Order: sequence, then structure tokens, then C-alpha cells
Amino acid sequence: SVCLSILRSHIELVHVLRSVGATSDDDGGDIATERPYRRGFGVYDATDSLNVIRLIVRRELGWTAPEDPSPSSLQAAISAAKNKGMVDARTFIQQRGDDVENSRVATVFAMYEQVLRQRNQIDFDDMLWLTSTLLRQHPEVLSTYRRRWTNVLVDEFQDTDRHQWDMLDQLYPEEPGRLMVMVGDPKQAIYRF
Repeated sequence: SVCLSILRSHIELVHVLRSVGATSDDDGGDIATERPYRRGFGVYDATDSLNVIRLIVRRELGWTAPEDPSPSSLQAAISAAKNKGMVDARTFIQQRGDDVENSRVATVFAMYEQVLRQRNQIDFDDMLWLTSTLLRQHPEVLSTYRRRWTNVLVDEFQDTDRHQWDMLDQLYPEEPGRLMVMVGDPKQAIYRF
């Protein structure tokens, strides 16, 4: 994947919000940021992610009652949130509200992200938003890849999410000598535009 290749070279440059509970930097109240990712990171697939969430839900939180959210529903909620730009528990609560269900998702979300960072892992959803964020935060990195790739073919364009579109928009601005070809089938779309 293009994202994986970019992150393998530059992931340590990405600044993200500190974990839930961080308030601000000491220099005037800005939201605190950190660089939590290191080279040599691994990528969790859906099964790995579900296993971590299952461990959090059952062992750490003791949620085993039938009315408790299932690990798979929590994984789906976290993945959907990341794909909509809510890449941490704090943003999730700010945008979704602090009701009981959202609070439970946010609790697991924060613990899940903490486990991933401790293990130097990211998941597939992280790969997308981290690359988009990296390109936005570091114009010199963006410039390198713009020069390297002047033409691109996007297959299955109907499945492009907001982070993928943001990367394409950054990498391939409308300018002479650049070509972006998109192939897709609206009848197979998983997103609505």
C-alpha cells in the first residue's frame, strides 16, 4: 500500500493529540500534542484489532453481561469513527455526545489506542488518517511524493473514504502535467456522495 510505504519512512513526524486526560501545553493553552509513533511499527488487521478489543472488554473492563456491547460492535464503532475523522476518544465524544453508549465506546477507544501505541502498532484505519495527517503537517514530505508520482490510477474509486480522498487531493492538485484517472462503479458504492 502507498500509505504503508509513506509511513514506514516518515511516521515519527506525525503529531497527534495526546491521549484522553491530557489538557494543554504549558505555553498558552493549546491542545497538547505528541509524536507517539515509531519506525518499525506493525499493522493490525481486523482479527488482531478484535482480539485487542476483546481483551480490553472482558479482562480489563469485565463487560460480560448480555446487555454490554460486544467486542465486534465496539470495533465497528471505532472503525467507523476513524473513517469519519474522529481519530481519538476525545474527538469521538465531542462529536457524538456523552451518552452512556458513546461513553462506553470512548472508554474502549481510548484503551485500544493506548494498547496499540504501547505495542507500536497501528490498524488499517490508522494507516489512512496518519498518512493524510503526515502530508498535511509536513509540506516537504508532500512535495517529495508529488514529484515522485505525477500520474495515478485509482481503482474502485466508489469505495474512496474521506482520508483517501484527502490524500489524493493533496498529492494530485489540478496542475499541468499531472493525471489522475478514477475507475469505479456507482452500483457498488459503499459510501454516498
